[in-house]
Amino acid sequence: MNYKENINELIKLGNASLTENYVNASEEGWWTDYLDGDKYRTWLNKTKLFVAKYLKGHVYEKNIIQITNGVDGNIEDAKQLLSMLQILAEEEEDVDNSGSVNKKKTMVKNNKVFIVHGHDNEAVQTVARALERDGFEPIILREQPDNGNTIIANLKL
Repeated sequence: MNYKENINELIKLGNASLTENYVNASEEGWWTDYLDGDKYRTWLNKTKLFVAKYLKGHVYEKNIIQITNGVDGNIEDAKQLLSMLQILAEEEEDVDNSGSVNKKKTMVKNNKVFIVHGHDNEAVQTVARALERDGFEPIILREQPDNGNTIIANLKL
């Protein structure tokens, strides 16, 4: 299975775990509801294997490992883990043969840069000129016509 197939299987298994392995605490005499069962434990183990194979160095690697190691039936942790997997599935990923995940580069369609500044006009102008040299269009609030609008209305870039 490839990256996308793995992540989609984990999401499916996670959703199933949250519904099929849900334990109602009041029926069992516990103080809080929790998750338990083979499908739930399989989901956690497969998620750990997925992280080891595909997410080395990824921004979510440590968070997912921490959750899978300490989730211990906690429903909120399981929901957070499932949300992270869903976000990963929505991201455009490029996975090379070694299993490393590399973000696909996307082109920025807008070259406008809003410069947040104080009263040091010389610093503002220096930054603005440097941005222009690099192909950006600096937006300096005090140079924009206000047309009687509020600052918020004028920020529609």
